[in-house]
Amino acid sequence: MGGHQGGETASRLAVETIESSFSRNTTLPITERIRSAINDASAAIFDAAQTSPALKGMGTTCVMLVTDKPAGRLWIAHVGDSRCYRLTPKGDFQRMTKDHSRVQEMVDAGWITPDDAAQSEVKNVITRALGIERTAQADVSGPLSFANGDRFLLCSDGLTDMLSDVDIASILGRVDKPQEAAEELVNLANLRGGHDNITVCIAAFGKRKPVYPKTFIEEHGGLADTKVERTRLGRMWQYGQYAVFSMLFCAILLALVYLFKPKILPVPLRTVFENISKLLLRRTCGEPLTAHDSYSVIKGVGTASDAPEPSTVTNGLGDALAAPSSTNQPASSTNVFATELFIPDNTNKP
Repeated sequence: MGGHQGGETASRLAVETIESSFSRNTTLPITERIRSAINDASAAIFDAAQTSPALKGMGTTCVMLVTDKPAGRLWIAHVGDSRCYRLTPKGDFQRMTKDHSRVQEMVDAGWITPDDAAQSEVKNVITRALGIERTAQADVSGPLSFANGDRFLLCSDGLTDMLSDVDIASILGRVDKPQEAAEELVNLANLRGGHDNITVCIAAFGKRKPVYPKTFIEEHGGLADTKVERTRLGRMWQYGQYAVFSMLFCAILLALVYLFKPKILPVPLRTVFENISKLLLRRTCGEPLTAHDSYSVIKGVGTASDAPEPSTVTNGLGDALAAPSSTNQPASSTNVFATELFIPDNTNKP
């Protein structure tokens, strides 16, 4: 209120004063801290308006959200026609504030309907604001509980004059990231005229995306094509598909190496693939694996053609463990690794 310069100054003073006053009065109850901060802001705006003719008559509306996250509680305060909305994970969309405006009084009295109020010529006439007097009468609600997945939208009338509640609910539910949702709301309001300043702030609680019911998705068209309504079971099924496709790819790759023995692979690596393929085929057919089988895989990565046979040791539990012998190893052997690989051998074969 008060033109571009006055409105910008009043809004800035309100935000700065409320923040500093609320942080300073830590000994007061939450409700009293909120009312005190809003009154301090109204006084700061009123006093600043008296210092310059260009700022005379300036003021601003206000909406405020205070959260106590450890206790899961919050408070909402507002002056004027700036609003607060709430969207729950179940899809319940609710306006948390009632405008301090002339048309809202007419709706409460039963003179006009809410649809008529949206088209009224006096819809922008407000009955309360910060800066009109040194004190302001704020409506404070709380403490209210909130749940994981809840989203709260704070906005000025520049948004609600251009968008309906259905439009706001659709974007708030469809767009996952709060910053992107706020930008899309402002852009849409500007596309539809944007004749007033548009302020949007979104507070999203919890890391998990809200999961909305089918009825809400149908009512606010388009949500079915987004990630918002995916359930945990759907995500598990998607991860399971990735795992199955990965295993199939590995199996096909091993089969190709075993059948065609491509020349592009180095000889040691090709030998390892072939040995692994043979072991998998034997295991699939139900044949037991021996220590010598495991050693044949290791042998493929060395350069010595006469690598020693494995020796047999016991792990103390009666299971035979195979390890390459360290005796009589040629001095010319190089690049032999995995020499301490042990696997159980229940057949007691060398």
